[in-house]
Amino acid sequence: ETLKEPCKTTFCPASKHPILVKQLLPSKWTKTDDNDCVCASCRGPFIRGVDILIVKPCGHCVCGKCIKLLKSSGDKDKC
Repeated sequence: ETLKEPCKTTFCPASKHPILVKQLLPSKWTKTDDNDCVCASCRGPFIRGVDILIVKPCGHCVCGKCIKLLKSSGDKDKC
């Protein structure tokens, strides 16, 4: 029996599409004193099933509600 060469492509675990290292973004998680991750903007806890987004280029992780507020403010220089 011969072995097949392993796949050299990395796939996204959520969507299964191929990803490249240069496409990845660093993330900065804001934590409480209890080491829980919270939204960098409103400091609210992340809840299962709610979108968490990474802001480019700073890498802060924010909740879906706050990203809508950031987008609607129109201030591109503010995270």
